[in-house]
Amino acid sequence: MPADSAALHDAIHAAIEDGEILRIRYDAGSQPGTVRDVRPIVVMSDRMRAIDESSVAPKAFLFAYLHIVDITEPVTYVARKSKRKRAPQPDKFVEGWAFHLPMPAFAASLDLARVARIRVDLATKKKKTFREWTQGHPPQFSFEVGDIFYSDPSVRLLAWGAVPEFYAIQVDASHENTVQFRLIEFRRGACVSVKAATLAMNDFVTVLRDGLPGFATENRASG
Repeated sequence: MPADSAALHDAIHAAIEDGEILRIRYDAGSQPGTVRDVRPIVVMSDRMRAIDESSVAPKAFLFAYLHIVDITEPVTYVARKSKRKRAPQPDKFVEGWAFHLPMPAFAASLDLARVARIRVDLATKKKKTFREWTQGHPPQFSFEVGDIFYSDPSVRLLAWGAVPEFYAIQVDASHENTVQFRLIEFRRGACVSVKAATLAMNDFVTVLRDGLPGFATENRASG
């Protein structure tokens, strides 16, 4: 975290309380070093989640790469535009995936967002607003350094070692089109193997959903 972490936390908490927008430079993600406007919504130990003003979905921003800049500094982040299609609720979307993605915490990582829609009542001709879950088409997947996903969701709930055998995927680096990660095998709480890999973003999501060749099917997440 930056040396002025206390001041950073104070500024973010103040923005959340007042509903204000912060202009930040973010030295990670798909366009490192670019400036963008965000609306913070929650603060965690090493990151915040915020609504990027160029997107409908919240994103995670690690404090180690985050710098608040003056409002006079121009915005340089360029959002990729995409259409959005109706999608299941996040917990249903990832049901049965090989690796468990806690929802709604990782909804934004899969470009899932609840957006406002307008429907015209054919009888009254009046417009009605409703909200539904959507996903970008094509989806703009995004993951953060340190994100970790387990093949057995009970790992997050039980004492370490209580689950006899499981796998974990931990993100080491994430760029616009690629993800570097480690596949870690655990037995009785001890790490028995680590394999590093780099995949295209879409292929990485496929691994989270379907697993890797030889992956134990009995460890598939129940959602």
